[in-house]
Amino acid sequence: MSEIRPRVAALCIVRHGTRVLVQEYLDEERPVPYYRPVGGGIEYGEHSLDAVRREVQEELSAEVSELRLLTIIENIYTNGSGQVAHQIAFIYEGVFTDRSLYEQPWLPGLEANGQVYRALWKELDEFDMEHAPLYPPGLLALLRP
Repeated sequence: MSEIRPRVAALCIVRHGTRVLVQEYLDEERPVPYYRPVGGGIEYGEHSLDAVRREVQEELSAEVSELRLLTIIENIYTNGSGQVAHQIAFIYEGVFTDRSLYEQPWLPGLEANGQVYRALWKELDEFDMEHAPLYPPGLLALLRP
């Protein structure tokens, strides 16, 4: 029997004024979309700082700089398949080195599995846990002034 372990991720907050860049997720089990910062899994032996740079580069073909660790959030939840999931997320904040990316209404993203998505700029006030949740839980409170 294989042992199930927590998924460790590195996520990147990129701000543009009062907006943040997020990935929108649509789930058949939920009536509303939900959102998460761009990022992904940390590979074994990889530092979280290197992982967040790599994930942003792989997904958005963009470089981030001035990275600083904001917090680490642990999230235990039931996923769309009804199974318990456990994630430990290193939350970084950074800036795009290519300033023109801030002027785009959305950025094309590519997941490791080949799935294409749009990374959207959303106002912090647009998020709420009932109609437009931002994950992981606790992140929105951290980002609001």
